[in-house]
Amino acid sequence: MKSSRPSISLWLVPIVGLGFASTQLSWSLFNIAIPIFLDDNYGISLGLIGFIMTWDNIIAFFVQPYIGSLSDRTRSKWGRRFPYIIPGIILGAIFFFIIPNVLSFPILIFLLVIVLFNLSMALYRSPAVSLMPDLVAKEKQS
Repeated sequence: MKSSRPSISLWLVPIVGLGFASTQLSWSLFNIAIPIFLDDNYGISLGLIGFIMTWDNIIAFFVQPYIGSLSDRTRSKWGRRFPYIIPGIILGAIFFFIIPNVLSFPILIFLLVIVLFNLSMALYRSPAVSLMPDLVAKEKQS
């Protein structure tokens, strides 16, 4: 039985995979840098740093299923996933850049930027992960 999904060039698969790869790279750098920034610049206790580092999981727990479900139902000229992927990547990149640049600001500003980064990343992770199976025929997925 032939798949109803469009067949895309296998050369495009790594490009589509960059959406997921960008989340992994961003989170790796984020998870290394943020505890250091919080300790060195704000003198926050390790327990509170640990709590702050769980915010991304808490936000993802609520936002990703909602956005994933919403993107499943979205029909636009940009497709189902890209209306969430493009703004999420742009906002995530902006807040990722801003994080080290607000270290001299009060702690509440720094924490707000962390929350906005977490929200931006949660906005596009589910659609980015779902994009690959949407575009690659089932018999070519592995």
